[in-house]
Amino acid sequence: MAKQGGQTPLYEQVVKMVKDQIVSGVYTKGDLLPSEKEMIDNFGVSRITVRKALSILSDMGYIRTEKGRGSEVILDVEDLLSRGKFSEEMTAYRRLCMEATQVRILLEPEIARQVAIKATDEQLASLRIWENHIRMKNPTNEFHLALAEILGNQELVEMLQQLIEVEESKAPKDMVLPEQQEKVAQTLSLQHQKILRAIEARDAEFAYFYMKEHEKYAEQMYEDYFRRVMA
Repeated sequence: MAKQGGQTPLYEQVVKMVKDQIVSGVYTKGDLLPSEKEMIDNFGVSRITVRKALSILSDMGYIRTEKGRGSEVILDVEDLLSRGKFSEEMTAYRRLCMEATQVRILLEPEIARQVAIKATDEQLASLRIWENHIRMKNPTNEFHLALAEILGNQELVEMLQQLIEVEESKAPKDMVLPEQQEKVAQTLSLQHQKILRAIEARDAEFAYFYMKEHEKYAEQMYEDYFRRVMA
């Protein structure tokens, strides 16, 4: 029976108990879970709590709920083992990716600051080739590498390249949900425009600030993705 109090909401307790029952084989693929009324009685919770728990279990891929039929278990042991392997691989990728992103947050704002201070007029002019890419919402990590190359430190360029390769090594096509892609592309485009304008104006502090804002936004995108796929 779910217990009120503590830090764990009742619906999360119900989710865990039903998941445990599926994992332990109490319910197998094709079985129907107890009705909402039976779950209300079994767990001692409200109908709202039961429905929220079932909705979460459905989103997680454990069950399929059909009106008039109930909630059917759609995972078996092999599915769970496969999911476990995926989870292990994704956990490893998440660790590497987030570590790389955090290093970029420390590194790239200072690169932008130094470019604003040290770049020659010719080097600043060379950055204008990126304006169309940025306005067309097609920014790439090549823009970031171009900034690092201006400083003339090959070790720095190679370090940044390695960090980018870690992030992109298994980057999925569904990193951003379809309904959010236009908004995200517009946000990234505006961020790159602000970075470029600050550098062209030789405003070192704003170049630093806008690059850090951009990298923190990218970090949040990764966090949202991993939270979604590893739920």
